[in-house]
Amino acid sequence: MASTQPPRRMSSAMRLKAVDFSLVEAAGRVIQGALGVVPSESVLIVHDRSRTDLANALLDAVSERDARGSLMLLEDVADRPHTSLHPTIQAGLAMCQASVFIAGFEPGEAQMRRELVGWVQRMRLRHAHMVGVTKHTMLVGLTSDPRRVAQVAAMIRSRTRPESVFSVRSSDGACLEVRCDPRHAWLEHSGVIRSGRWENLPTGELVTAPGDVHGTFTCNGSISESFGARAGLLRATPLRLEIHHGIVRSVQGTNDTLAREVTGWMRGARDLDRVGLFSLGTNVGITDSIGEVVCDQAVPGAHLALGATLSEETRASWDARGQLVLTSCGADVDLDGVPLIRSGRYLNLM
Repeated sequence: MASTQPPRRMSSAMRLKAVDFSLVEAAGRVIQGALGVVPSESVLIVHDRSRTDLANALLDAVSERDARGSLMLLEDVADRPHTSLHPTIQAGLAMCQASVFIAGFEPGEAQMRRELVGWVQRMRLRHAHMVGVTKHTMLVGLTSDPRRVAQVAAMIRSRTRPESVFSVRSSDGACLEVRCDPRHAWLEHSGVIRSGRWENLPTGELVTAPGDVHGTFTCNGSISESFGARAGLLRATPLRLEIHHGIVRSVQGTNDTLAREVTGWMRGARDLDRVGLFSLGTNVGITDSIGEVVCDQAVPGAHLALGATLSEETRASWDARGQLVLTSCGADVDLDGVPLIRSGRYLNLM
């Protein structure tokens, strides 16, 4: 006997699973793993038009948690760029417990993004900040549960002393020594987001303002800023920075244009030629650089940032008005003479 029941309508989540199960999983790690959304909570997803498919995947992940989700399209709120946080977005944030911002790096919107995260903190929300994230970034950078990334960070911190020394070496020329400063704090970004906090996703890094940096750093991953985005993955054309007691003395590489752009950036303001931050990528789900700095800075290995020291958090005695992130992959890292990373893989994690 034929069934009289109407055919079941396929949800967008079911359609995504049929087409791209990996994207469904990645969205779930943002909503469940990072934000910890529980049933009956409200989640606002602010996105741009080019990332509508990613926003829909996140919305479906909210529904899977039996929570209430809503989308807000930036281009519908007002013409871009948004130079300040629009009252419509403020009103939407006031109605939820968690939020996601997923959009491109639109020129002129830096102030709006700063206001957004400030508003999130005042409202005590849990916020995932996903600026510049593409589908590829989500698929590569969100393969590990944030709780696993946090475990790796805890392992490293348990072995690190206030005056620890990190040694970085690689087959393409890296030979760097980084000394910690016991007066400076370590910052942990593992992707587990608490009330009143926000994280850039994908994430996974331990960061500090180093006491001293000396030697050669090979940047074979990617670089921030517009010229870094244009250059993409630097595996075939790495940059080598000669660093003397925390100050970059020279930048060399087969990509002469990029080397000149980095050098020009360092000359743009005071202290931009100084190493402001040293970080260890802790996202063990990422196995290689992809040429997008938002993801590459979480790759297991040693990374540097010139300029800003995030002094309010690291307690460094100086700061700068800009920051240039330089990432690497595949290097060996020792912690106080004991192997920590070999060829981009952590040893003895447990």
